[in-house]
Amino acid sequence: MIMLLNSINYKRVFVLGLLILIILSVFYVMQPDEQKVVTVAASIPHTASQAKGQIRALKLALSEVENKAGEYNVRLLDLDDSAGDSWSADLEEANAVSAAKRTDVVAYYGPFNSGAAKISMPILNRARMLQVSGTVTWPGLTKPGYAAGEPMRFYPTGDRHFYRVAPTDALQGPAGALFLHSIGIRSVVILNDGGVFGAGASRLFESKVRDTGIEVLMSGAFQVERITPMLIKDIVTLNPDAVYAGADDTVGLADLYVGLRDAGYTGVFLGPEFRGTDFEKMIVQGDRNVYTTSPGVAARNQKNIKAAQFLQLYSTVYHEEPDAYALAAYESMRLILQAIAQSDGTRAGVLASFRNIKDFDSAFGVVNFDTRGDIELNMISIFNYANGNWEFVRLIQDNL
Repeated sequence: MIMLLNSINYKRVFVLGLLILIILSVFYVMQPDEQKVVTVAASIPHTASQAKGQIRALKLALSEVENKAGEYNVRLLDLDDSAGDSWSADLEEANAVSAAKRTDVVAYYGPFNSGAAKISMPILNRARMLQVSGTVTWPGLTKPGYAAGEPMRFYPTGDRHFYRVAPTDALQGPAGALFLHSIGIRSVVILNDGGVFGAGASRLFESKVRDTGIEVLMSGAFQVERITPMLIKDIVTLNPDAVYAGADDTVGLADLYVGLRDAGYTGVFLGPEFRGTDFEKMIVQGDRNVYTTSPGVAARNQKNIKAAQFLQLYSTVYHEEPDAYALAAYESMRLILQAIAQSDGTRAGVLASFRNIKDFDSAFGVVNFDTRGDIELNMISIFNYANGNWEFVRLIQDNL
């Protein structure tokens, strides 16, 4: 009898324990699955004037979908690669290494600068992590023919992991040439500071400008640390309709511009990426003949509904207009979110999913990427400096 009661008690205990396990397992299933939380790291120099808009835009894209991508909850890991007024190679490396070590990080937005990308790309390639930038423009990151060992030294595994939602510098020179032709320029002097960016842009500008029929009166490099009176005199004597100057160093660029204006030259002064540099502080008040090219286009200068919607949303939330960098960051995050939503939540899955994105409907229009990771859209904006600000002139898209 006692043995029978003990047997019944054991059965009751077993059944009760089983019920408790079932209840606990149901309760656990109802809790947020930490395995379904993924992280997107963003490495941007916080001291850069253009950084604020990008960070805001990334957060805006996430908030629109309530931080969800398919079945995954998405977090943003906001990193900073700045030291002082510029980006830091050591910090960009640390950011990439940190992201690569964290198993929850499945994608990396950034960096802002092409030089920084050269540091983080090999690290993230070894980690087989998707990397998307809305701002880096150096062609050698994806295309051969620009610097020794590029681009494959950035891809040690041999597979591509890097995509950019920005046209490359390879388009800025040709766009500048087409713009000058469109405003009736007949002659030009072409100068560069010998740096990789300046020399590259000037070389591509010269090739295109000769195709347009504009006469090249002089072409060569200038010394950044010493703009000679002889160089200024030679240019003024030639009296070109325009001077094109490609430069990595804005101090030398400013000295060249000031020297020409002091010597009485009043023609067009054009070059790539003058905006947001120290050079603009040297532009003579009332000078309406300074122009620059810039990749991408701001939302208010786009002609589609999605761009208008983004402009209204950003302006409503942050009480100021977004720049072109903000729009690129916003669309980059939307692309990353789509890749996450259509993946298995792993790094490899997110990267494979991104590679399969086709005809993405964006504020830039329909977006696709070529096999190198470059966006298949030509978008170079022309700006004119007037009244202390850069004013949008036009978008160059055709014949680049």
